[in-house]
Amino acid sequence: DSAGTAGYHIGELAHRTTRRVAQSYGLKIEHRARQFGAADFTVFHYILAMDRFNMVELERQTRSDSDRSRLMMYRKFDPRSPAGEARDVPDPYYGELSGFEGVQEIMIRTSPLIIDWILENHSP
Repeated sequence: DSAGTAGYHIGELAHRTTRRVAQSYGLKIEHRARQFGAADFTVFHYILAMDRFNMVELERQTRSDSDRSRLMMYRKFDPRSPAGEARDVPDPYYGELSGFEGVQEIMIRTSPLIIDWILENHSP
């Protein structure tokens, strides 16, 4: 699932360039924007923030140590991020096509590593 910490774009499809770039990789994005809420801490085991601004907002919404333990930065798993450095996924929203392509590349190289980490460390 995906959710923003702010209420912008609720109900809208992802940015058209995001959808176009994903489509070039054979991925179809039909998800509509929604806002993250405190109830998400009870629904999801892992909550990945794309940047430090969103991480701060997610931390603000935590109600317990259990909630806080679910939070991590997405690029913690990116092999191109220096170890221990909480790098942001860049926001290409107002930029050029290359920015959207760069974010897609981050997603493609990092998502399998997140899945591997979950399967190795947290499977039932």
